[in-house]
Parts: sequence; C-alpha cells; structure tokens
Amino acid sequence: MKGGYEVRIARERAFCPLSQIDIARTNDPAVHEGQTYAFRIIEYKDGGKDIVVSRRKYLEEQQRATEAAVRKSIVPGAILTGR
Repeated sequence: MKGGYEVRIARERAFCPLSQIDIARTNDPAVHEGQTYAFRIIEYKDGGKDIVVSRRKYLEEQQRATEAAVRKSIVPGAILTGR
C-alpha cells in the first residue's frame, strides 16, 4: 500500500506505516511482505474499521525489557561477554 503495509490481524485489516515496521529504516520494503510479526495497536477507531499498528513500538518495548534484564545482571564480580 502507499505509505505502508496492509496487515491482517484475525481476519481484520490494519495499516502499518513504513516508519513503524522496524526500528531501522529498511531500503527494500518487500523484505517485510509475507512475514508474520507481533504488533502494538496504536490507533483503533470506528469500532475496528480503522486500525493502525506499529511493530516498531513493540520492538522498542522488547529492547527496553532486555536492557533492564542486562542491567540487573551487571554486578561486581560478574563475568559477562561483549563486543
């Protein structure tokens, strides 16, 4: 679709803007076509006739949760791997 993706959620049609499909900008939008992803609903209007979703919001939440878990594991004497 122009400006984003048509997403099917339980037989309902939703829209995901290009800027909300991933954290990093994607040069080839076709990479995401046909993929199954988790999304966060960011707009729900007209009884479900107008749904806007964001994969980016979902991924950012996951990153924050992972970062918090890593911060808890950083203690004096801990042995961690990194690059």
